[in-house]
Amino acid sequence: MDARSYGLGSWQQQPGQKGFDVSVTEEVSDTEFRSIVDACGRYAALAERTTYALVRRNRDRLLHLHDLFANVQRFGGAFREVDQRALTVTFMNELLNWFV
Repeated sequence: MDARSYGLGSWQQQPGQKGFDVSVTEEVSDTEFRSIVDACGRYAALAERTTYALVRRNRDRLLHLHDLFANVQRFGGAFREVDQRALTVTFMNELLNWFV
């Protein structure tokens, strides 16, 4: 039986370099390694789902819309001429998309 060791770190390969430079930052036990691999697998399974991508996209759009509203309020002036009803409807649509 071979004794394996596990670690977290990084690797780097310069252009034209044969092999890799490996830097281990943290040693991990066999149990920790298996737990990390399991967690990565669960995340990958979730991230590959269309539903997750849709929820993520809707959340990002809602956050961007929030930033837009914050800028409209912050700068005032000519922005006050913006059709607030249209902005409200857009906001509600995005919020509803995120909840669905």
